[in-house]
Amino acid sequence: MASVSFKENKMRRNTFALGLIVVLMSVAAVAQMGPPVPGPELKKLDYFPGTWSLDATIGSGPWGGGGKFTATDRAEWMKGGFFFDYPWRVLAAARNGRFRYLALGQEL
Repeated sequence: MASVSFKENKMRRNTFALGLIVVLMSVAAVAQMGPPVPGPELKKLDYFPGTWSLDATIGSGPWGGGGKFTATDRAEWMKGGFFFDYPWRVLAAARNGRFRYLALGQEL
């Protein structure tokens, strides 16, 4: 079994210490960064959060016979303020259902 010289051992310790310092400094730098903040251009979308209702009549066409149409939805910002959660419910003569859309706020 070959013995490790004092110089080689010292070099290994120094390399390990340098690597540890780099890792610790990287962790400290990331810890100081805050969460991302939405840009001011997303404020243009503040009109849309809230409850919306729609009553209409759809004419007949290739998709069906038409009839009365009502919809209710509530849009709200998701945590972080980058996206909308936009579930809505539709009651129509031909089709009743619930739908959920995720509106991407960055798609301006």
